[in-house]
Amino acid sequence: MLRECFAKEWLTKRDWAYALSEQIFRGKNYDKIEFKLNTKRILISIPEEFQLEIEQICKPHGSIFTPYFDYDFLACKVASNQSRFLDDPREDDFLWIEVKAGNSIPSKAQLKAKSKTPIPVKMCRVKGISNMSNDIFTEFSELKEMPDPKEDFPNFDDMKWRDF
Repeated sequence: MLRECFAKEWLTKRDWAYALSEQIFRGKNYDKIEFKLNTKRILISIPEEFQLEIEQICKPHGSIFTPYFDYDFLACKVASNQSRFLDDPREDDFLWIEVKAGNSIPSKAQLKAKSKTPIPVKMCRVKGISNMSNDIFTEFSELKEMPDPKEDFPNFDDMKWRDF
């Protein structure tokens, strides 16, 4: 989806490699996961204490024809010149990423998953996509229950991580 493209670009420019939850699920390998950074593929070793959680969060919900996942991506902070392998990432180098368009809010399943994960969850909100205006904004923030778009996202121009 277009909103995911904006999120991937935003992450890549800040040296966050990402892996789609669906690809993690299909790969069935939770100790080493292939992440992307631009056109690079980086095989990242996952800390043992995160492996079961990643397996559980990357299980799809819904039917086999229309599955959905708790979060869109797992992201990992890497060096811009990162080699093909990263064997010793720090635990705080990981984030779950959920991408929302417009004023949509997190689902109950996402909030439930957030309460069970030690990996921080960030929400990427992309606004302006539905009308394809020249004013498309991307902003990251903490995932919380009922964000108020007018209060929580007053200035999309800064395009930075937001903590509430």
